[in-house]
Amino acid sequence: RAQRLGPALLLEAWVPATPALPHRPRRAIDWDALAHSGTTLVILMGAARARLIAERLIAGGMRADMPVAVVTSATCPDEHVTRTSLGALGAEPVCNPSVIVVGEVAALDVTAALSSIVSLATQSGDPS
Repeated sequence: RAQRLGPALLLEAWVPATPALPHRPRRAIDWDALAHSGTTLVILMGAARARLIAERLIAGGMRADMPVAVVTSATCPDEHVTRTSLGALGAEPVCNPSVIVVGEVAALDVTAALSSIVSLATQSGDPS
């Protein structure tokens, strides 16, 4: 059964410096705007900062009971999905590699949701 998903916003929580970009500037994240966006947030490389991300979204006005799914080792044989709430995110360590999905869609089958998001991005011609 196919489900229509709303728009999603992909966030990279940590941007490493590389020899090519040793001083890569970090952009300030408007947590209040994200908390009120009404869109699904897909957070990459956010495992170490999961608790901080949750605190900032809640402080920005997002519900503490907002569904969250943490997909560890996505697309691998040992893939594991943990469903929780934003208020509980980060209370236990989040393993790497993980994708953190925040929004009502996280209560659904997240593997199918991520596939749909990737499919929509591919169909729109967005190379990122």
